[in-house]
Amino acid sequence: MRYVPQQVREQPQQARILLLHRREDFLHRGWPAPMKARAKALSEQLDTGLRSFCERLFGRADAQVLRIAGYALAEAPLAAVRRHVEANEAPPPLVDALVAATYLASIALVEREP
Repeated sequence: MRYVPQQVREQPQQARILLLHRREDFLHRGWPAPMKARAKALSEQLDTGLRSFCERLFGRADAQVLRIAGYALAEAPLAAVRRHVEANEAPPPLVDALVAATYLASIALVEREP
């Protein structure tokens, strides 16, 4: 769950590219065919991985569970580090705690949903 802040600290330049561009930007804006193919493969790998995670953790991968897990694992951590990436600074340790707390609170919602 703390993967995103860790990677931002270890790979700040890659983080800037990934956070300041959407993956769809690499599929539609005249990028070379090999880069488009790689972006598409990574997108499919991400979707497959998220579905597998949900099935293993919750025993299901319906739309609501996928949405909660996607938020907890990707959207919230990316939002937590964005301002630091834009400022060219490493996220402080507090970001790790925020990401962990958000993950735990979000995942707890799955237990309450039908």
